[in-house]
Amino acid sequence: DYAGARQALDEVLKTYPLDAAVVETLAESYSSQGNMPKALEVLREHASKWPRAAPLHHVLGVWLQRAGLRSEARKAFTVAVNAAPNYLPGVLALAEMDLQDGNMDGARGRLAPVLASHPENIQARLLLASTEEKAGNQAAGIVQYRAIIERDPKNFAALNNLAFALARDKPDEALKYAQSAVEVAPGEPAAQDTLGWIYYRKGMFREAVTYLRRAVDKQATPARQYHLGMAYAKVGEKRLAIQYLSAALDKDSSLSGIER
Repeated sequence: DYAGARQALDEVLKTYPLDAAVVETLAESYSSQGNMPKALEVLREHASKWPRAAPLHHVLGVWLQRAGLRSEARKAFTVAVNAAPNYLPGVLALAEMDLQDGNMDGARGRLAPVLASHPENIQARLLLASTEEKAGNQAAGIVQYRAIIERDPKNFAALNNLAFALARDKPDEALKYAQSAVEVAPGEPAAQDTLGWIYYRKGMFREAVTYLRRAVDKQATPARQYHLGMAYAKVGEKRLAIQYLSAALDKDSSLSGIER
């Protein structure tokens, strides 16, 4: 009963007009019916009434980003941060957009103050680690992943990313983190791929095929197909190697430069 839900939510908003969760639920009542334009209209209209309400503008930004309207999303997040400079969700959203846009200095500039005042913030550390890795500073990324695991030993993203980062130079150490990642999220294909690739780096090619195959069966990204093709080549399965390597390179030719 979407109409009934909207009527009830409108009544709630009369008393709690700044409750971002209520506004978001109102928007969801339209998006659930396939009417995303109306959902965005509701969010824009409500946020415009409260220019200093950071959570409302942040929710608007999230929905605009979901709709693929990145420039508008950035404006909404910026309004949220301008209204409340210490509003962390808005700051982190802008940092993530900077990272996606390749603006590493911008991302670092937003994340450094957050971590200075909130060193326990895992999301900020993950973003900083990703920023450093994307900038080619893998050692700095590793430092951040280690700091996260020290605070949160079962953080899947940090375990998996650290394992992959260590795979080339420290495969033995990488293995223990990859195994922990699989224990934390046994059904996650990224964990299967990382563990399989580390076995590949250690020269344990049969074991590599086992895990890489699981990863591809669950989610066949080009990188995972390439890893599996490389492993099949090492165990002498030429036909399968060509099959997966060709499929990967057809989608992403840059993979031809991946480490053997």
